[in-house]
Amino acid sequence: MALKLYSGRASALKVYASDWKVFAKALREIDKEQSFALKKRFKEIARPVQESVVRELKEGYGGKAPMRGMLHGGRTGWSRDYGNVGSPVSGARRYPYSSVLVDAFTKPKRGQTGIARIRVRSAATTIADVARKFSGRAYTRMYKIREFGGEEIMRNHILSPKAVNQMIQNLGPVSKPSKRRKSRQVYPGFDKAYPEAKKEAEVAIKAVIAATELKIDRKNR
Repeated sequence: MALKLYSGRASALKVYASDWKVFAKALREIDKEQSFALKKRFKEIARPVQESVVRELKEGYGGKAPMRGMLHGGRTGWSRDYGNVGSPVSGARRYPYSSVLVDAFTKPKRGQTGIARIRVRSAATTIADVARKFSGRAYTRMYKIREFGGEEIMRNHILSPKAVNQMIQNLGPVSKPSKRRKSRQVYPGFDKAYPEAKKEAEVAIKAVIAATELKIDRKNR
């Protein structure tokens, strides 16, 4: 939506913004208190979206690893020994399959700006959510790891069709709401709660604009 922010209704200085980045910057310069309050409100608005994603994950996986090949102590596994003494990445933290965070807004990507960021923390959950059958051997990206306290090394893994297809044999189908968003539980949970969150975000922005303009008008009297 197009956004308008005046530095006081009786003032000649006006800010028109169709880009959220421009609007947010102007709001920070005019009223830091309202800018902070809006960010805090955005996180509150995103909570039901977070809860919806968590609900979908719990209903979909039931708290157990749903596939072969993920009951191990590596970064992409669901077993409990990850990060214990003797594991490949000793001291690292294991996140539950349904661990979902709401982060404050960071940086926009691909021309879009989110009011908050919903983040799934377990690598195993991400794999289970998007894994699909494929043909032809593939390689993962190179990544850094320090095994058993030794030197840091770079490595990757070979993915064979047979192993991947066996790993996901007990999972449900991947839904395809768009070409970019293929998902079993995460995006379906997000999509259920998003429309209401969008409405509340627009209301919050308009309320901040009204409060900021009123505050400045009072100062200009």
